[in-house]
Amino acid sequence: MNREQLHHQTLPLCLVALALLVIASVACLQSKSATKTTEAVTITLPPAPTTPPALDVPVKITRRPATFGFPLKEAANIRDAARLALKDASGKAIAAQFRVLSRWRGVAADAGRPIKWLLIDTDAAAGDYRLSSGVDHPNPAVSMATTEGATLEVNAARLRMRVPKQGTTLLAGLELDGSERLKQPMTITMELPRAALLIDKVFAARSELKVSDATALPAGARVRFEHLGEIAFDIERDSPFFIARGADMMEGDRTYRLDEGTSREEEVFVVKKDDSGKLYTREPLRFAHPSGARVRDLTTESEKAVVRAASGQTVTLSSPLKNVHSLFERVIVADDTVMPLRLTAYADETRIEEGGPVRTVIRQNGHFQTEGAPNAAITPLRFTLRYHVYAAQSFVRLQFRMVNTGPFGFGGDRTKQPPFMQHILLSGLTVNLPFAVAPDSRTQREEVRSGPGKAMEKRVATVSVNAANKSIEVTAPEFAENFPKALTADSNGVRFDILPPLMRPANNPTGAPKSAPQTAMRSAKPAELPPLRLGPDYYIFDGARAKSTEFFIGTDTRTAAAMTSSFGAALDPAYVAESKAVRPAMVEKRDWKQVFADDRSLATSATRLERWLASSYAREANEEDNGKSVFEVRQEGSHYGWRNFGDLEWGDGFSNLHYDIPWIMLREYLRTGDKRAYQLGSEMARYRADWGQYQADDYLDKERTWNLHGTAFYEKGDHGTYREPIMTHHWIEGLWLYWALTGDEAVHQSAIEGAEAIVHINFTFDNSLSWGEARYAGWPVLGVMAAWRYSGEVRYLEKAKKISYLIVQAEEDFGRKGYYIPPGSTMGNKTQPFMWAGYAQLGLIEYWRETSDQRAADFLVRVADWLVGKIPGQQPPVLTGGATKPDGTYLPIGAPYFWAPGRENEEPALINSMINLPVLAVAAQISGRADLRAKAQQLFRDTTWFRDAKSGAGVNTTDSSPIAFRTRAYPGSYPKVYGQFSLFVPEYLAVRVLNPAK
Repeated sequence: MNREQLHHQTLPLCLVALALLVIASVACLQSKSATKTTEAVTITLPPAPTTPPALDVPVKITRRPATFGFPLKEAANIRDAARLALKDASGKAIAAQFRVLSRWRGVAADAGRPIKWLLIDTDAAAGDYRLSSGVDHPNPAVSMATTEGATLEVNAARLRMRVPKQGTTLLAGLELDGSERLKQPMTITMELPRAALLIDKVFAARSELKVSDATALPAGARVRFEHLGEIAFDIERDSPFFIARGADMMEGDRTYRLDEGTSREEEVFVVKKDDSGKLYTREPLRFAHPSGARVRDLTTESEKAVVRAASGQTVTLSSPLKNVHSLFERVIVADDTVMPLRLTAYADETRIEEGGPVRTVIRQNGHFQTEGAPNAAITPLRFTLRYHVYAAQSFVRLQFRMVNTGPFGFGGDRTKQPPFMQHILLSGLTVNLPFAVAPDSRTQREEVRSGPGKAMEKRVATVSVNAANKSIEVTAPEFAENFPKALTADSNGVRFDILPPLMRPANNPTGAPKSAPQTAMRSAKPAELPPLRLGPDYYIFDGARAKSTEFFIGTDTRTAAAMTSSFGAALDPAYVAESKAVRPAMVEKRDWKQVFADDRSLATSATRLERWLASSYAREANEEDNGKSVFEVRQEGSHYGWRNFGDLEWGDGFSNLHYDIPWIMLREYLRTGDKRAYQLGSEMARYRADWGQYQADDYLDKERTWNLHGTAFYEKGDHGTYREPIMTHHWIEGLWLYWALTGDEAVHQSAIEGAEAIVHINFTFDNSLSWGEARYAGWPVLGVMAAWRYSGEVRYLEKAKKISYLIVQAEEDFGRKGYYIPPGSTMGNKTQPFMWAGYAQLGLIEYWRETSDQRAADFLVRVADWLVGKIPGQQPPVLTGGATKPDGTYLPIGAPYFWAPGRENEEPALINSMINLPVLAVAAQISGRADLRAKAQQLFRDTTWFRDAKSGAGVNTTDSSPIAFRTRAYPGSYPKVYGQFSLFVPEYLAVRVLNPAK
């Protein structure tokens, strides 16, 4: 394994372990480092423009109805959305609805600041329009009104909805074209199996269990234990051992059944387990067993017990246990007559979240409770249901989001204080739509349960029923991608199984005729929800996770479903870049051969950059015959499913979209106008806002100061891996941009919580920088800078300044050498240039761009001087290469993984040096120095030509790296390499174009 592969696959584990050691001592560090904290900072904002408002820009609408975000330039000085209008080709103002999302250097409610992002709703036909100022926009020809009482009523041209304020009736009435379509209210129900997960190891002779939720284990119930796992690696026949996954907690002195239900099934007795995880068997294995084969712990499952009492997360047994029982074992009620718990969604509040003449959004917040029980929460699951109603349309767009507000368990495991892990086990989750339909309506069923396969059928699923000679439809987009899913239409209406029942009861609850074709549920595969596949009849909803599902009811819903992952307008990339509303330094895709007509090499490099960026969403951008974009890559592996859709796998499991790939995809859409980039950005941003972010309060210290709420889950492992979120892997700019483009309030909430996760940490030298990994402070600066730019909350900018000054102070205290090495660093007397002069400085660069802070500017130039070896007395420079070797090959500019003062560099690699490009480019801009401009340009050329060159190896100048999203050089790290490249390298081109050398 070479150094770059080590960088991308192995070493971060060590760094994470080190970071966790720091977190473990956080209370001590916070008190001890009081003298290290910077003083309170204040920010002086520039005044708003004084020029008269002026706006007249083209807007291309691509569908009706359309809801889309639109950026406005600060210089346009538009402050009042009421004085804006969309005009058609004849100059006539058309009906539209405007909402201010953000303003330039001010909060959305501050009318003294110009509008930055505007949310536009219109039902106009697709075509070309202009957005102009100084004109009052008219109301639509069809009206929409809302009335409030015990029930909220929305009356549009074709739709009338009645939504109760509270209760289990979520939607009481739905009239379409004057005909009531619901014969009974819409409800959402779920079932909980009579089971729970052990969340702490139980030793023999103990009679108290800690479980995920004791609700389903009634007193007096007889319970059994289930312990299932998987073989981690292929095992050969006659092997004296096998290896189970570490998370499965398999131990020695037990009997196991391997490959149950296959021709390779065998029972073995394990005599011991060694430190490497090998489980040694009494006799050699009779069969070879593949990775993923099931392992069943028969010793554990031989034990039975009786529940004496159950409350919260504690179960007391009537007698002590004989065996040891491991974390994640399942405790199951053994009595088949004890029915599953059936819960119903209960709305605690219903309100108008957004109202206007074109679109109204009704929001319900609620919880789940046992049917017929008082208004009390049974689980930590909470839900939000949004109904989008358009004035002239015949459909309702519903967005259902569930949040498990119970923790994933990190804090309870560390502090031994409740609450502990609160994973929820579900048997099914169903939206019940009892439409008033004809009794002879034919049964329709659309269902996906396992991987959708390469054909990707049923991306959008629709069922319809006949009601008084008029049909009504239900459509679920992203149906196969977000499996398991089921839609059933019959004489009882429509049933949308967000999570289909895994064990179909014999009484045929859908109401379909017994002669109708039914899926054989009892033989269905378990839901593919790794890594806790412990049984065939439940799903796991992890603590601190969220999941959203969208569906449409009414008519013409299949067309409407395109709204989920496509944009309603086509924005001009040049205008977006010029607006500076996305970032101050951004440049749209151009014909670079014309832009750099006098420099063919630079023109070719810029053109290659565009292809590298496009390789993720455009298969044709990949130069290899079997080149794959994300769309093709996702057909492999486990990219689809309730947990996984929207994320990307890499060599260490799932990446949680590290290096903010949602932001990269959305930026690429705005730079290029390519709809495929927007689709991926939409899918990824929604995943990241839900499953990818920590949704619960969970404290890592007994003083309850170190809260994980709002932090991104870590980048390694499956989506149940027990790895704490940390600030070294926390990106939120993509969430803010997606909200600005769509007005999606669920994503907006996650963006806010992600920013607050940074704000509430008291960053100090000791708890952030003392072990040498400066990204722990650097990435948070980038996060709060994004929060500042989209929210206008000045406290985010103040936080960015405070953390930036902490970073600068570390370098100043070290002698203003452009770097620092903390005393007693576990890395020794060396530092990591990619970390310090790359990761840690992106946020500080954005802080400087926003404030022109001279201290930050001087610091960035010193960092660049360190990279090129211009610090007095420095030996050696960080960046080396960029010259022809004696053998005639060219050595691209590289940087070592570690750099040590006064010591010859380790083998340099271009994959490391490319991350230093933004600092070089910005330092050249600040200083005006030709040497830094030249070095930045050469590094840009080398990166775009030879990105995947091997460490220290010369290349033939005619043999450029083949452009491919799925890189051959780093096959296990391809999304990481793409994310790094796409986050860092375009910075040079933007700086070069916006700040040409004089």
